[in-house]
Amino acid sequence: MSRTQIHETRFRSTIMSNSRYPTLAATLEKRIAQGIYRDRLPTVRELAAEFKVSKQTVTLALRPLIVKGILKAEGRRGIHVAAPVKSPGIIGIVATGDMSILENDKKLKELQEQINRDGFESVLIGITNWISSRSVCKLLSDHFSGIIFTNSTLSFEIAEHLDRLLIPFVSCNRLPVYPHINYVETNWRGAIRQLAEDLADMGYRKLGLFFQGRLEGYNRIIGKEWRKIKEELSLPLLECDGISLDYRSSAFENLRGFLEILQKKQEYPELLILWLGLDEKIVKLLTEGSLRVPETTRILGYAKNGMQYPKQFTAFNEEESYSKTLFAAYEALREVMIAPTTKRIHRFINYTIDIKSNLNKEEKENV
Repeated sequence: MSRTQIHETRFRSTIMSNSRYPTLAATLEKRIAQGIYRDRLPTVRELAAEFKVSKQTVTLALRPLIVKGILKAEGRRGIHVAAPVKSPGIIGIVATGDMSILENDKKLKELQEQINRDGFESVLIGITNWISSRSVCKLLSDHFSGIIFTNSTLSFEIAEHLDRLLIPFVSCNRLPVYPHINYVETNWRGAIRQLAEDLADMGYRKLGLFFQGRLEGYNRIIGKEWRKIKEELSLPLLECDGISLDYRSSAFENLRGFLEILQKKQEYPELLILWLGLDEKIVKLLTEGSLRVPETTRILGYAKNGMQYPKQFTAFNEEESYSKTLFAAYEALREVMIAPTTKRIHRFINYTIDIKSNLNKEEKENV
């Protein structure tokens, strides 16, 4: 091979190896516009590691942004955004429920205040069960710097949509059918196990669990884990432990179906754990009409503000775990926004339910 041929081959190789730099330049410019990079950029080495390209490709991608005045090179101080971003980055918070209720949610307000203090604009997006994933996707454009999904609001279609737009996002629940998303989740298995241990220690043996998961594949995981916990604690398996719930249905509809099966089998647990809020509609379903639960069954569930419950009920508070999960999700989102492709975040927030302070053996004997 002649010297000229060798030179041409090397030249073509260099061009091919750096063909990714226009795409990388566009991605970096988008992050700057979104407010993800607000001052100093990561180093060339860090960007090369994140995007899995050579340092030369990163240098080529940065050059047009410097020429356009978007970035400025400051020697040993690194590369900085040339001027403050005119509009702050926007962080969306997607939650299930009516906006009139969500806007008065104390924990969501606290999260929005923290986001605003960090220099971002926060946008609360309320969705209801009947809104399709396609409609939600239309709301989530590339104007967002990042998005937090609370209380089971993420679906497979939405996750794919955001990945295509390269918008960083974190869910407050894992998504079994899309396992590589970033999520921060309450350690419900640890909480349920501790609760089951405490109840078994207090003499309860026949325990039932209703846990409504609104994500595809979640209810199957929950049922499997619950049966495993009971086997580990040598607690008897009941007919209701095998009831399959439809993630597409509301908690109320699934609970109605759950109670219909209990009534048909006539096998009620000594104590029924409801992993949902005990609002007026739920309490009425459990205590009135043809599907009411016998008074010999103790019922545990999440308290709702201002609600007074019959003696058959014991309500516990979930506000602390809810708040911890929200803020941990925001912290994770900030990490992902800085380096969205370098790692996946899977974190669990531990919490315990102090049931012994609300329920004791004497209560059981008096039921």
